[in-house]
Amino acid sequence: YAIAGISSIIIERAAANLKIIIHTSKPGVLIGKKGADIEKLRSSLSKLSDKNISLDIKEIKKPETDASLLADSIARQLEKRIAFRKAMKRYFAQLDQKNMPIDVYQLVLNEVEPPLLDAVMKFANNNQSKAARILGMNRTTLRTKLKKYNIK
Repeated sequence: YAIAGISSIIIERAAANLKIIIHTSKPGVLIGKKGADIEKLRSSLSKLSDKNISLDIKEIKKPETDASLLADSIARQLEKRIAFRKAMKRYFAQLDQKNMPIDVYQLVLNEVEPPLLDAVMKFANNNQSKAARILGMNRTTLRTKLKKYNIK
C-alpha cells in the first residue's frame, strides 16, 4: 500500500466494534476493482481481531497540502537519488496559487521532528542533557519540544 498515499489511520475502539478510518490521496488503489482489495484488507484485519470491523476510506482532496504526504513524496524522490532541492522545486511547481499551503515549514517540521526526538531520546537512554547536546539545543528547548509532542 505504499503507492496509495496513506496520510493517517485512525482506529476507534468500542465494546464489540472496531472502526478503522484510512485517509488516503488515492482511494482507488486501496479499494481496487469492484472493491476486491478492500474486502481482502477487511478479511485480513478480521483475522487479527475478533471484533466487528468497520473500514472507512476517506479521500484527501488536496494531497499537496498534507504534511505526511509531502514528506513521503520527498523521501521517495530522495531514495531515487533525486537532489533535495530538485524535489522541493517539483513540489512547488505542481502547486497552483489557489491551493498554496500555508506554513510548509511547520507542516514538514511536525512530521519530521517527533520521530527524530524519539530516536535521539532512545539513543541517549532518556538522558535529556545528553540528548540536548546531540541535537545542539539547550535542555529547556528540548523539554518544551518533548512536552509539545508528548514524548516521555
